Amino acid sequence: MLLSLFHLLLFALTAFYVGSYWRFAAGFRRVQRQQAKPPGVWPQVSVVVPARNEATHIEACVRSILASDYPADRFELIVVDDHSTDGTAALVQALQPEAPNLRLVTYEEEPPLAHKKFALEQGLAHATGEILLHTDADCTVGPGWIRAMVQCFEEQTGFVAGPVLFHPGQTAFERVQALEFLGLAAIAAGDIGRGRPNLCNGANAAYRRAAFDAIGGYRAHGHISTGDDNLLMQQIAFETQWQVRACLRPAAVVYTDPLPSYAAVFDQRRRWAVSAGHYTKPSLLYAALAFYFFYVALLIGLPAAVFVPELRWGVGVALALKTAAEAGLLYRAARHFGRTRLLMYIPVALLLYIPHIVFSSTAGSLGGYTWKGRRLKQ
Repeated sequence: MLLSLFHLLLFALTAFYVGSYWRFAAGFRRVQRQQAKPPGVWPQVSVVVPARNEATHIEACVRSILASDYPADRFELIVVDDHSTDGTAALVQALQPEAPNLRLVTYEEEPPLAHKKFALEQGLAHATGEILLHTDADCTVGPGWIRAMVQCFEEQTGFVAGPVLFHPGQTAFERVQALEFLGLAAIAAGDIGRGRPNLCNGANAAYRRAAFDAIGGYRAHGHISTGDDNLLMQQIAFETQWQVRACLRPAAVVYTDPLPSYAAVFDQRRRWAVSAGHYTKPSLLYAALAFYFFYVALLIGLPAAVFVPELRWGVGVALALKTAAEAGLLYRAARHFGRTRLLMYIPVALLLYIPHIVFSSTAGSLGGYTWKGRRLKQ
């Protein structure tokens, strides 16, 4: 009886999971077919970069943005120093004489909101742009980044989510991370393409000032330590008349480095998991829970199948269908972004992803975490 119930639950979760990946792939194809048209007049853009203790990366980030091929008189770069103690602000100040459109914002007060959201609000308070564009201080962009993101805005577009990819790296550990990030970018674009915005990455997000103001900025979720990206996008999508689009143009890719250790990867994913409990629509939370319990079922079923032969066919079929669905989406995304060499890591990545998702998601739902030297609550 217990085995029958497990098989029934596993098949139901497998069907939902595989069906979701088919829909991701369909949405991804839909975004690929979208045509981006240059506006008649390039809008004023404010790029806002929050930075805390990013002395190692900030100069490369700032220089990559300032090298943009967007009209120089139509964009500004605002770096917000979030109480850095490593000289981040001084490095930005040293670049200002050669970049009249570069501004540095600092503040002393303790934030009434979550730290990153408050830093972003400080930058936005000084921004003059109609389009607000974000990236992180440990990222770099190509010269066509601003132009590619702006071209995705149509009259009714309030938010555009762009792709963030890891540099492929040199080691297998780094390349597995790069493959995972490629998959996350594909899922995010696929969900948006099918009209169900769920995920995005704050390291590459753009929105209209009017859309941000329409939801009251971060007022609804300012106390939550994460969600400056996906919760903001969900609010704009489901609580306003503005539309959300994904941008898959290669020129729009934002790049960052793989993390140096699994502990750092685990902490990042645990941080991301915090926002899931605050999703704007209950259906998004239910879908996230279904994915989580599918991974829990596999985590239990795979070792149990070694000792219980009756489990082997059911767990084997679920694992095969999962792998086929994920590989199909990854293949399409890898071809689109010219990263097919990463596909050789699919077998190990998708197997390791099972305990990784279960443990990091569980940890994220149970308590706080440390980020940039700060101990944060959910």
